[in-house]
Amino acid sequence: MVLFPFMSKGHTIPLLHLAHLLHRRNISVTFFTTTANRLFISDSLSDTDASIVELPFPQDIEGVPAGVENTEKLPSMSLFVPFANATKLMQPNFEEALETLPQITSIISDGFLWWTQQSATKFGIPRLVTYGFSNYSKAVRSDVMTNGLLSGPELDDVPFALTNFPRIKLTRNDFDEPLHSREPKGPYMDFVTEVVIATSKSYALESICAKVPILAWPMMAEQHVNARMVVEEIKVGLRVETINGSVRGFVKSEGLEKMVRELMEGEMGKEARKKVEGFGEMAKKAVEEGGSSWQTLNQLINELQALRNDCWILGTQIMEEVGKPACLCSWRNVKCSLAGFVAVL
Repeated sequence: MVLFPFMSKGHTIPLLHLAHLLHRRNISVTFFTTTANRLFISDSLSDTDASIVELPFPQDIEGVPAGVENTEKLPSMSLFVPFANATKLMQPNFEEALETLPQITSIISDGFLWWTQQSATKFGIPRLVTYGFSNYSKAVRSDVMTNGLLSGPELDDVPFALTNFPRIKLTRNDFDEPLHSREPKGPYMDFVTEVVIATSKSYALESICAKVPILAWPMMAEQHVNARMVVEEIKVGLRVETINGSVRGFVKSEGLEKMVRELMEGEMGKEARKKVEGFGEMAKKAVEEGGSSWQTLNQLINELQALRNDCWILGTQIMEEVGKPACLCSWRNVKCSLAGFVAVL
């Protein structure tokens, strides 16, 4: 099984966790990464027999300093789009490496590496997509975009209810560009469109699993939506206090100290610690052997292996009849419990 995360820790760590789960099931894993990211990957997989394939990262990206191969090293997140788009230049090397590997059950790659869909289709390999962020955030964003909810409120901090989840209320400020705009356009929107066409991080989850209450201070990406989930939905944390009450407002040291003390010593903090203890226990049971996530991952693996085996049998039969190799496998034929799979991640 091939795993290929986007070059960002929040996207990479979930796939590293998955690699360990697959290792425990005696499934061979090949992990793709780049030269500068290899050390982090190899350290994380040192107690497994996973193989690591190192791909050269594109050079001479406008605005991106030489040697930067991870979003954490970008001098500004304004360079995210050229950085992400540049990954497509890795496609030839990726495909060359795929040709050297023995039978591949599936490719699990990041949604931001949309071009890996083209490679998977080319070689007839089923592909699954991971985004590195929670199902909650993905479901909320889908509801907002499908129903055009950001075209309504005139003010950025006016709450609106979701169509499919009316109890959940968000504001325009809970979304970054380009989704924040009433008429989204530009390079960022072009990149989002590429990802959506190809596919037709979640530190909150790590804290909950560790039974640690959260003080949410969202900065970017889906963090604002996750903060809503943490504070308003499952109530396992509190949110920093801004000087003007806006979710995009500035945070002063006094406001930060106030909420730290409340989380550690106050009544709201006490309630959050009680809640996170319960959710943490549920998460622990889900990933234990026999738990719901454990069973779902097993189901997914069995479905992928059965699909791949059927393809090879059919391909062999055709080869015997026509005298040349053939593979009928297609990512469009993959039918699996993706909701449970993403929950495992």
